Amino acid sequence: MKGSLAIENAGGIEFIIRVKEREKRERIQGMPLGKILIVEDEAISALDLQIMLERWGYERPQIATTGDEAIEKSEQERPDVALVDINIDGGMDGIEVAQRLRSEFGIAIIFMTGYGDEDIIARVNTVNPSDILIKPLNVEKLKSALQTVASHISRAGHKCNRE
Repeated sequence: MKGSLAIENAGGIEFIIRVKEREKRERIQGMPLGKILIVEDEAISALDLQIMLERWGYERPQIATTGDEAIEKSEQERPDVALVDINIDGGMDGIEVAQRLRSEFGIAIIFMTGYGDEDIIARVNTVNPSDILIKPLNVEKLKSALQTVASHISRAGHKCNRE
């Protein structure tokens, strides 16, 4: 739908509402439209990711801002992949959350982090993630990571093996 609507209030002030044409989704070649959970406590980053993933054809990703919320949403929604920020609010950091999501629900994990030091990378690798992306996120690397997960899920016919 595209167009505009003009409304004048009792005081003679006119308001114009313009409706833009809905943006086309750029579906990623060969990528099944699975469910994604975003675990990110920075609202703007989470919403930006959510909008981008919807444009790529994914079902609207759920957003969790804490570890407890991520586990609760995973129980309810059963996502195929979780994009997990390492540094999140709450009682668990992103690495602990990812360990639970992977072991309890078999969810593929893609970490997002602004930290690249050796200690954190060593902890991250204990989760056996599908990928680790450094912030600010590179769109092409995110697409590639999601394609790799989708390909693995398609070949295996199920989610990640529980460890």
